Amino acid sequence: MRENVWIIIVNYKSYKDTASYVTKLLDQEGVNLSIVIVDNDSGNNSFEILTELFCSVPNVDVHQSGENLGYARGNNLGVILSDIKNDDLVVISNNDLVVTEIDFFYR
Repeated sequence: MRENVWIIIVNYKSYKDTASYVTKLLDQEGVNLSIVIVDNDSGNNSFEILTELFCSVPNVDVHQSGENLGYARGNNLGVILSDIKNDDLVVISNNDLVVTEIDFFYR
């Protein structure tokens, strides 16, 4: 199995895209995956919806930034809130990516 892979995702008013992307990421095989979603103070119930969708998924954490930090600072917050180790792989990712392959981490 590949090392731990952390996916940091910033959400802003687009919980449907984020939910679709995270759901597809969870289908990945052969990788120890942890996903951190930072809602960048969307103001449209994105945080509540994403929290409800993924509250029972142990490797997905949803956080609220408290203010719109912008994309870069939102990602930085996601990294800070993670338990990243020295040999882990960190992927900073947009929330609207479309994953079509089950094993895209190996391509």
